[in-house]
Amino acid sequence: RVLAAATVWKAPAIWMLGMTNVTFGLASAYVNGFVNGSFASPSPVLGENSIGTLLAILSAVAAGCSLVFGRVAAPQGKAGLLVLGSCCFVAIPAAVLAVPPGPENQYWGVSLISLYVLMGVGRGVYESVNKSVMADFFPGALSAGAFATGMMQQAAAFFLCFVLQGVVQRTWLLAMLVLIPSAVAPAVLLRAFWMRRQHLSRQVHSLAEFDSAILNT
Repeated sequence: RVLAAATVWKAPAIWMLGMTNVTFGLASAYVNGFVNGSFASPSPVLGENSIGTLLAILSAVAAGCSLVFGRVAAPQGKAGLLVLGSCCFVAIPAAVLAVPPGPENQYWGVSLISLYVLMGVGRGVYESVNKSVMADFFPGALSAGAFATGMMQQAAAFFLCFVLQGVVQRTWLLAMLVLIPSAVAPAVLLRAFWMRRQHLSRQVHSLAEFDSAILNT
């Protein structure tokens, strides 16, 4: 897989589109590790026994969104859906920073489910639209390398976030680790789509000039 992935590493798009993979990995580790352990488990309303249910809700939302997004994502609308996924990943740590869950507010009570819903929507984007976009940008033989690279990006981000949870003791620092890349992601993703449109436009223009030259000979 490393050799397959390396075939596309020279393309800037693989790293620009990789923002979705990275932010999904960070947010997934944040929710599955920090939110579960620090908020859901000590919650007097939810508690440790509710974690399985919360993750089931997350998976159900992701599955539903994946089906919907996969059907409604026209080629020109995929960029917007990727941005939506990034916004969900931004909203999770932003909400924690804005109103930190704690004993004084019962760790948000049932409202904590909202973080799992947001993660489910973001995961739905990752599992459907993101993979479709990767196939659009890297068709044919390039797709294997692109998908392998995407898996590496997601796994590395997931691992990094989990490791840092055992090192970083400040809630706001962990939240910023997810928030900052997720906030930057929309601009990077939109730039990737713009670059692809420019590339395709040049190809069409070159083909038109070639056809014109043939007709005038």
